[in-house]
Amino acid sequence: MTMLRNSDALIAELVGGLEPVKPLRFGAGMALALAAATAATLLVIALFGLRADIAAGRVNAMHLVTTGLYLGLALAATSTVIIMSRPQVGSDHTGWRWAAGMAGMLPLAALIVGSSSGSDVSLAQKMDHGRLCLVMGGSASLVVFATLV
Repeated sequence: MTMLRNSDALIAELVGGLEPVKPLRFGAGMALALAAATAATLLVIALFGLRADIAAGRVNAMHLVTTGLYLGLALAATSTVIIMSRPQVGSDHTGWRWAAGMAGMLPLAALIVGSSSGSDVSLAQKMDHGRLCLVMGGSASLVVFATLV
């Protein structure tokens, strides 16, 4: 037999043990994410060293473009998480669209980088480097992910 409960009593029971928390300020959230990204970058450099071209002072233009796209994705995703974590009535939760848009640009950048000529590196070496980059970048991003969670 199901007992009907008074809705006021049910609400009081659900919120009985809750305590208010201080909302995350946008600047503080971005600072935490930046600190985590810096720590992840330093960890990758400590484990694997700098790329040979960067260590030699030669920066590939396409590497800068792809890194810039990842930076845009990281900023869009971070700001979306921080804004959505702030409890308020009528808050805008459409920021995920910016992050999705930036993520949608990444395959386009991969096609541009993959089709660029002027390199004597074989396709197999490019694919291996891409896989390694994906694994290292994805693993390092878990530090920022953990911080945002």
